[in-house]
Amino acid sequence: MFWETNVRSPAGGKGIHLLLNGEGDIIGSVACRGNEIDDLFVSQKYRGRGYGKALLLWAMNHIRLHSREPITLHVAEWNGAAVKLYISAGFEIAKTETLGQD
Repeated sequence: MFWETNVRSPAGGKGIHLLLNGEGDIIGSVACRGNEIDDLFVSQKYRGRGYGKALLLWAMNHIRLHSREPITLHVAEWNGAAVKLYISAGFEIAKTETLGQD
């Protein structure tokens, strides 16, 4: 059993989060800031069970209800599971950046 809730961020009410909670554990969360999906997280214990996809779909639907702008997100190349999830949901790599090099 799990439940979900929408919480406004205390920082100006801009971030919307979906939290899933099962058996007293936080399963995962996601934030939507304007048309950007941010901080999608699934606890290690619950990975591989579809919760990440559920959070992603919730975030995409939430943004579509509040914005006509294209949905954006950022993901590190080393996070292959996240890259795979986003591509499976229809996202395309629009830009890559190298950080921390001169």
